[in-house]
Amino acid sequence: MNMKKNTARKSASLAAKALTNVLKADANSTACFFAYQPKAPKELSRFRRQK
Repeated sequence: MNMKKNTARKSASLAAKALTNVLKADANSTACFFAYQPKAPKELSRFRRQK
């Protein structure tokens, strides 16, 4: 049981780090993959390199 909790905790931590990196890359990019680019939420600005 303890090993199961540790594995779940490590997986959650890795997923959070990966998603944070995706947010940082998206916040610092000027292009969008789609033709329509919606207005970025204000909460996304905390991931920008230049504020």
